[in-house]
Amino acid sequence: MIATKVSVAVAISLLLICGSLWGVALYRDSQSRMEWRILQNKEWTSRDSTDPRNIVLASESGYHLVAIRNLGKPQVLAPMPRVARVWIFLDSRYPPYEKILDEEEAQFQISPEELKSVLAFAKTDPEIELELRKHLGKKGDEILQNEPAQQK
Repeated sequence: MIATKVSVAVAISLLLICGSLWGVALYRDSQSRMEWRILQNKEWTSRDSTDPRNIVLASESGYHLVAIRNLGKPQVLAPMPRVARVWIFLDSRYPPYEKILDEEEAQFQISPEELKSVLAFAKTDPEIELELRKHLGKKGDEILQNEPAQQK
């Protein structure tokens, strides 16, 4: 009888632990989805932008984003000129930390000055910083090759 009570207690403990772990995973998943919604909403509300700048820095709900002119998509001309952009989450708090909208079609370049302004704008996830550094032009690579990556 004591063995049965112990078995029941162990089973209940395991269920509670598994339930707690599942709850944490469910919470993180819902928060990650919320971050994707923020990114998609910002892209949607800025879709008709005619801003000629290569990068646009934006804040939304305590998060930081950057939009970079997408060289892989043609500029839409009608009814008014629009600039296609790649939207990137700079400081995602939940996995996957690398959230890039239109990642498959993303073709962009960023100058060293633009990279510095992005890094000064927000504490950027290291994976995102590396991704941005990959898109520096050759001059940018030469200028920044001796500079250490942003300290976290």
